[in-house]
Amino acid sequence: MGAFCAGAAYLVTTAGRVGLFFYLPVERRWVVVAPPRTIAMDWFSRALWTLVALVVGALVGAWIESRSSGDWRRVTAALWQLAALLLSWGAVFTVLWLLRG
Repeated sequence: MGAFCAGAAYLVTTAGRVGLFFYLPVERRWVVVAPPRTIAMDWFSRALWTLVALVVGALVGAWIESRSSGDWRRVTAALWQLAALLLSWGAVFTVLWLLRG
């Protein structure tokens, strides 16, 4: 469950219009909106959102598994496959966005 949430969070922060914090390395400061024609990095904010989603998803998954008596192996395998798909799509989207210029 945690991997699925991390993959979803990465994809949403990469492809969506989500408010992220930007670090301006030349000016050494953080901003909410990056000024035009400035070197700005949103990787730190994206990584933080992905990590938070991973932790929340892992906690929710552990809670669901402790409450259930059924076989969750198929569900877990499906969520891992979907998480790999989401992370892969996020990586492809990032590369294509960077190549766009």
